Amino acid sequence: MNDDQFDDLKQLVETTIGQTELRLEGRLDKIDSRLGKVDSRLDSIDDRLENLHKEMKEGFAGVGDALDTVSENIDKDIKDHENRITRLEEQAA
Repeated sequence: MNDDQFDDLKQLVETTIGQTELRLEGRLDKIDSRLGKVDSRLDSIDDRLENLHKEMKEGFAGVGDALDTVSENIDKDIKDHENRITRLEEQAA
């Protein structure tokens, strides 16, 4: 192989590598763009999940408060009934 052929081969290899690098850079740019969109979508989903978690937490707290109130009222009614039964038993005796 003479010097001219070697230079031609060298130029072919450099050109091929250069074109391949350009294609890869283009693909990487597209991937970066797509990943940016995915990241944005994930942030949006994360925000929605955070809001949903907050709403559920508040809702469950409200349910818990309502159950506490109902439980307290039932306890009062039971005590009232126990007192009535005790008085009726005393009257009957």
